[in-house]
Amino acid sequence: MEISTTVRSIPTEVPLGRADGMPNKCVANADNLATIPKVWLEKRIAALRANKRRAVDDALRFALGLHE
Repeated sequence: MEISTTVRSIPTEVPLGRADGMPNKCVANADNLATIPKVWLEKRIAALRANKRRAVDDALRFALGLHE
């Protein structure tokens, strides 16, 4: 899931900001999913609270057409 400063306010986006540990206002975008090798990850820049993790789950379900 990519992080972008382009905010479109669509169901596949989760708003993030300083309260989430991000340096600027941005969104996690579930429209563009990709897998990468774990070794590419150098350090954690943020850890999402439970409500944001649920929002990410909802955005992923919407993007993939999955229903609870």
